[in-house]
Amino acid sequence: MSSLLLIPGLALPWLLGIVVLLAWRSPQRPLTAPGELAWIAGAGYLTGAFLLTLWMRALSLVGVKFSLLAVGGPLLVATIVLGVLIARGTTASTRDLRAALRNDWVMPQLSPTSRMVWWLLIAWLALRFTLLGVEIMSRPLYPWDAWIQWATKARVWYELGTIVPFARINEWLAANGTAWFDASP
Repeated sequence: MSSLLLIPGLALPWLLGIVVLLAWRSPQRPLTAPGELAWIAGAGYLTGAFLLTLWMRALSLVGVKFSLLAVGGPLLVATIVLGVLIARGTTASTRDLRAALRNDWVMPQLSPTSRMVWWLLIAWLALRFTLLGVEIMSRPLYPWDAWIQWATKARVWYELGTIVPFARINEWLAANGTAWFDASP
């Protein structure tokens, strides 16, 4: 069940980032500009991940435990509200968004050889994405940087349902249970 929740757990911040960027984008650059939607989709994940981090830190500051409802619920509501506001916005922006989506998905006129190379590249990327997903879900962490730096923190934060501080050995001993020890705090 937790593996299935990874997909919406990754998609929701991404969608939130996309609608935030669509809502706050500069009107001087039209959506139909070359690469505009690709930039919004690519930067949307980073924006959403940053907003998710800020939200989780805010929850930790006020003492709310992490849960599907506490973390995902407000993000889902914000995504839906911003999406509705964008869709109900001026008809020009909605029309521009539809035109940009239609134009970006139209395959340019390519020679048969170029079209075959294009589809082979797309298939290669899809295969690579699938293989990376299988590897992430089936293989444990290796004992180097990710294990040393982040695995312990992620596990503790997940188990406790909040972000707790980590400290070096001296501060940890002096903290009387208010900090957690980690080799790389």
